[in-house]
Amino acid sequence: MNLDEKLDKVLPKIYSVLSPKGKKVWEHYIEMKRVRDRIIHLKSIDHKSSGIKDETIWGTMLRMPDKPLGSFAYEVIGYFEPASNRRWHKKYPYDKA
Repeated sequence: MNLDEKLDKVLPKIYSVLSPKGKKVWEHYIEMKRVRDRIIHLKSIDHKSSGIKDETIWGTMLRMPDKPLGSFAYEVIGYFEPASNRRWHKKYPYDKA
């Protein structure tokens, strides 16, 4: 069973919540998944020096300041497990010091 199915069907049953599919949190999950898949399955362009016009995963990630992937992960985890249940979850966002 892939992660999509686990997030859509299994975890909602375990935590007695609705599926996140179709919600903003699901869109954020899909965005994280795209980046993850692109890193895991690097294209040939990502393995070599590239120019400004070459679309690499590294350039894509540098141009994504409006998509805080860490916060998206926090949001997905929090959808199933309320922040009150995990100390690390309650303390997010962490101090940058």
